Amino acid sequence: MKIVSTKGQNPQSTPTSPSYCLSSACLLTAMAAVIVSLGGCAKPEAQVKTDKPAPEGTTYAAAEDMELKKARVEALAHFDEFATAFKNKQEGEKFAVKAAFKDGDQEVHKWLIVDQMENLDIVGHFASSDEKGNLKAGQQATAKATFIDDWSYVDKNGGEHGGYGLSVLRKRQAK
Repeated sequence: MKIVSTKGQNPQSTPTSPSYCLSSACLLTAMAAVIVSLGGCAKPEAQVKTDKPAPEGTTYAAAEDMELKKARVEALAHFDEFATAFKNKQEGEKFAVKAAFKDGDQEVHKWLIVDQMENLDIVGHFASSDEKGNLKAGQQATAKATFIDDWSYVDKNGGEHGGYGLSVLRKRQAK
């Protein structure tokens, strides 16, 4: 069964060439400016050593969580870094995105280990199973780049990049 992200299902709004970065850059910059003016964005810790681009376990957050909304805008504003790194992927590097997926009547936000990217389609497999749902680790799914919540990749030296939402959640767990 093919799973497709619940966001961005209007095919007329999906560009078919890599030039989407130019047209979406203005929108993302404007969104980021508005949110930054509301309270600023903290930059995630640089170069966290890890061997996994997606965390294990489940974390629950409210839909109206402003810190995570700010982190999402920041992740989208820096998505070009992720796309470029994936295009130039080296052996041992691992990439993941977090997006919303339909699971029965529920919308769940899950990490997808990226297998391939073509234009705005990110194809991969779920990093973990959901205890309460039907989406299983290893199951293939597709997300649209413009509707992801977060992204993360681990470079060949073990440094973690991205993880804007992860940074928010890690800070909360440390308290």
